[in-house]
Amino acid sequence: MNDRIDLILKELIKENLDGVLITKEQNVFYLSGFKGSESRLFLTHKDKFFLTDFRYILQAKKELNGFKIIQTKGTFSRDISDLCNELRIKRLGFEAGNLPYREYIMLRRFIKKPRLIPTVNLVENFRKIKTAKEIGIIKRTVRIAITCLDFIKRNLCPGISEKDFAAKIDYFIKTNGGDDCAFKTIVASSSNSVIPHSIVTKRVMKKKDLVLIDFGVKFSGYNSDLTRVFSLGKINFYYKKFYSIITKAQEIAIDQIRPGVRISDIELRVRNFLKGEGLEKFFGHSLGHGIGIEVHEAPKISKDNKDCLEENMVFTIEPGIYIPNLAGFRKEDMVVVTKTGCEVLTDDFNR
Repeated sequence: MNDRIDLILKELIKENLDGVLITKEQNVFYLSGFKGSESRLFLTHKDKFFLTDFRYILQAKKELNGFKIIQTKGTFSRDISDLCNELRIKRLGFEAGNLPYREYIMLRRFIKKPRLIPTVNLVENFRKIKTAKEIGIIKRTVRIAITCLDFIKRNLCPGISEKDFAAKIDYFIKTNGGDDCAFKTIVASSSNSVIPHSIVTKRVMKKKDLVLIDFGVKFSGYNSDLTRVFSLGKINFYYKKFYSIITKAQEIAIDQIRPGVRISDIELRVRNFLKGEGLEKFFGHSLGHGIGIEVHEAPKISKDNKDCLEENMVFTIEPGIYIPNLAGFRKEDMVVVTKTGCEVLTDDFNR
């Protein structure tokens, strides 16, 4: 964790900041390893403070090394203002996209002397590139998900509701190595699959239904995210045709992945392919998203992202088409960028 904080301290020098307040829970975890909530990091060039309340103080003392741990007296804002005064902070950075407005107002009220300077993606820019250790943990989440997919294949059948089958998936994940589900499991059958993030219903799945299942595993603070579609019974002509198209779209994307490739170019190639099939208008979301501590994090794999891929980025590739009055088709896999291309982390799902 010290290496990560050293990177942040170098950014403070670049931005001419005396310190920075970290409020986003996932960034607190990334920089400290603390797995609880309701905490803040206050970093200066000389000191590392961890602030939390009574509920988490014993956990913090057990999990953290190298931090001065402070139990809040009432509000974070009051304690932070005391630190600013004690350390003579003149320019304090804060996470502009993550500091609650109420807390910002209170900081403005309590902190008289230092200027509050907004920062954007100060920590997230480093989180985009995974370490070997992080990739190892992510691969563990994938291995657990693979066993869950086998469970799905063996047990998905007509006569069970979306809600009940989603509960079975969740239970399997939590009793087969996962700390938790990465997000609310999606089981969307028939016309429900047209909704990309459908909420599970009590609808009982029937023979010949197409079922879209999107699930993920959380393990040791990191996540996996996979989507597959299944046909209950003999697959009909249209289901086979559209699934074949999104499989080809995914292959087009994966074939382009390597360091230095502009991210926007990848999605544009996929959109041009779908346009040629007359289906682009049914592809309404981005091609993928970074995944790690958060299920959705940088880099966003989108036609609007002009950044270039870098080695050890981990993200999903998930082309999808959603045909009104028929069904939705999405295939989602996870990849890590290598020196010369990419590794499909979820390749075993294609067995």
